[in-house]
Amino acid sequence: EHDRRIKSPAELACLRQAGRITSGAIAASFEALAEGVTTAELTAVMLASAIRAGSDRMGTLPYVSSGPRTYRAHASWSDDPIAAGEVVNAEMAASVRYYHVPLFRVFSVGEPSSEIRRMHDASEAGLHAGLETIRAGMTSHEADQIVRAAIEKTGLGEAFVVRAAYGIGTAFAPGWGETPVMSIRPRDQRVLEAGMCFHLVPALYREGVGCVCCSMPLVITETGVERLSNLEPKLFVR
Repeated sequence: EHDRRIKSPAELACLRQAGRITSGAIAASFEALAEGVTTAELTAVMLASAIRAGSDRMGTLPYVSSGPRTYRAHASWSDDPIAAGEVVNAEMAASVRYYHVPLFRVFSVGEPSSEIRRMHDASEAGLHAGLETIRAGMTSHEADQIVRAAIEKTGLGEAFVVRAAYGIGTAFAPGWGETPVMSIRPRDQRVLEAGMCFHLVPALYREGVGCVCCSMPLVITETGVERLSNLEPKLFVR
């Protein structure tokens, strides 16, 4: 597991390709979004897009859910129609030679509630703080605190109850991450090194509202981070 922390150029090539596939699949699912569409239908679009673009078998199927049900971490699709204004979670990880790259985006049909908008703004604040500041040489704890402090400044720190990021790379069912290999989390004194890969996932949870998260898969470099997705980190409103 120790040797899996730093990815080789060949591994990074697989991860970059998987990131492109994931991004395209989530974008395709947003194009299919409309009031009354079900999360099952969005998932079908997502999976078809990923497979057609070259994804191999995935360690875990996508997590796509809507409304207050999203508060249940990793809730998945159903045949319930999506209502206007409610939060829609779309998260998946395409696979290239079993190298997985996850991505989390939030959709809404029509203007979302002010609480969903506020939660997404807080998640974005944490994400951008991490992307702009995390560097090789920091400890896992220091990197987590950068993300956490930015969210706390928005007044929603109590809703951020998870670690800032988990490791990504090779994965097999029933998961898509490398959490046992490396994570960015409180009190973890391990040092970040160039070539480590993470899913930066500042997810906020509020009962009765749901889960809201704007994430980014990334590679730690000598000078900062490289994004593994080109899908804009924003709240997608149809």
